[in-house]
Parts: sequence; structure tokens; C-alpha cells
Amino acid sequence: MLEIKSGKIKKINENEISLKRVNSQKGVFDKLEITQEDFEKMYNVGVAFKELEQYDEAITCFDEILEINPEHIDSLHNKGSSLLQLEQYDEAMTCYNKILKIDPKNTWVLFEKGFACARLGNQEEAIECYKKSLEIDSKNTKAWCNLGTSHAKVENHKEAIECYEQVLEINSSHVKTLSNMGCSLCGLKKYSEGIEYFKSALDLKPNDPTILTNLSLAHFQFEKQ
Repeated sequence: MLEIKSGKIKKINENEISLKRVNSQKGVFDKLEITQEDFEKMYNVGVAFKELEQYDEAITCFDEILEINPEHIDSLHNKGSSLLQLEQYDEAMTCYNKILKIDPKNTWVLFEKGFACARLGNQEEAIECYKKSLEIDSKNTKAWCNLGTSHAKVENHKEAIECYEQVLEINSSHVKTLSNMGCSLCGLKKYSEGIEYFKSALDLKPNDPTILTNLSLAHFQFEKQ
């Protein structure tokens, strides 16, 4: 199948026979006769495909499970995450909304829903999702970073900076956040401060073209003042 991640491939091979058997049973037996072991093997095959980044195959497995149990949260979540990777954001949102009706405080689902909202251009809803996620897990640097990015996209640079400060308190070497902080400071016309953050980001990731471009623009705007 692939020459990498042989352990995961072995896991798929060990479980595919069971998955095929369950598929063949569906036309003959009632779904309730599928054993818990078969159910778990179907799920494991889906997870293994997802880890191998074979997202279409993973979704097929999770759909098999959801046909049997439409409220299986782990399958809904993994299907949503796979759809997210395929940039099928509306379909991913459907999975996340189903989960949140069952488990409204699922922090990672709230986070991923926020990401999907942001990619669909709905920054306000993304902000609300990230905030709810952070109410449950205030140490999630990805959520803080993404919340800051969504704030910045709607020109809420002061709020964005507050989010980036939270990330840097936890991880002072977070390159993306250092760069984003520079951008938001420049958005407030604080070019000299922004320049320092871009320099700090470049110390950690030299020759990054995006950071270099932003640094040049900040210098240009600073000299115009």
C-alpha cells in the first residue's frame, strides 16, 4: 500500500478482513448483529487510514460506523477532522455541530469548528468557538493563536495582541505568534515594536520569506512616519 509507517499499514491489514466481513453482512444480517469487536476494528481501520493521511478511505470507515451508531462521537470527530484536512469545511461543520449537541464542552471540537468557521470567512463565529474552547482549556496555545488571527482579520488588533501575549507566556519561542504580534502592532501603527517582534521571529526562523517581507514593510512604514 505504502512503504512508510509500516506499523499503521499492518494495523490496517489486520483489520481489513473484519471490515470486509461486516460490509458483506450488511446485506444479509440486521446491523444489531455486528459484534463490538467488528465495530472496534472498523473504527481502528478508519483511524489508521486517517493517520496515513488517506482521508477519503478514513471517512468511508467512519461512515460505516455512523450508519450503525449515528451518535458515535469519536467517529463523528475523526470524520470531521478528515473533512477538515480535505478542506471540505461545510461538511466538517455538520459533524462538529452534531457532536456539540451531545457534548457542548468538547474543547477540541470547538477548536476545530472555529478553524472551519475561519476558513469559511466567518471570523465572528470562529472567535466565539475559540473563546468557548479556551474557557475549558486556557493553555491551548493553538486556540489562543487562532483566536488572535481571527481578531486580526477583522481589525481587532488590540484583542489579537492580548491573545498573542497569552501564547508567548506559555511559549516565548512560538515563531508564528511572534510574527503575528509584529503584524498586529504594525496594524496599530506601532512599527518600531512590530519590527522587534519580526526580528525575534527571524532569529528563530532565518530567511523566512513572509517574515522578511513583513519586516521590510514595517521598516518602510516606520521611515514614512
